Amino acid sequence: MDKGLIQHKGLAESGRWAEMPFAQQMANIGSEVFRAGKWKQKGKTERAQNAADRALELLDFTVQAMADEHRNTKELLRMRELLCDFFYGGNLYASSAESLNGYFEPFSLKAARQRLLMLPHELQVQPDIVEHAGDHDGHGQERERLLVKDHGEVHDHRSGDQRRHKNGEPGFLF
Repeated sequence: MDKGLIQHKGLAESGRWAEMPFAQQMANIGSEVFRAGKWKQKGKTERAQNAADRALELLDFTVQAMADEHRNTKELLRMRELLCDFFYGGNLYASSAESLNGYFEPFSLKAARQRLLMLPHELQVQPDIVEHAGDHDGHGQERERLLVKDHGEVHDHRSGDQRRHKNGEPGFLF
């Protein structure tokens, strides 16, 4: 990687990125991929490429951290290839912003759960679990779904729908 392209210099030099849990690293990469996809859909090419550059940079940091630990990087390098093809190439793999976002979504959910568990016990949210089940993403892959009751509403993370439980009490997808 060209050192002139580093946008997250502090993360790289301090070693903070390598210390982050893998799910959090992937969730952060996914956030940049999501931004890049949204900008691409809006025709804002420069902003899309800037976000894609940031995503690739973070992905490179993760690949390096895994290589340093002698862990397999094959899947991450394949994702890098898909991102480059989608944002800079001819999209030979027929990727979509939705399919790329779908890859990173489970990492975002896991990272959010890990962050909650890292809080001091007295600050941890103790949600009332209403539903915890597998949910299919439409491509035959099962994803985790966790509905909890809190703040009077139920939010479905993927659809944005608000729902009410059998007893009429609201909750939200966590």
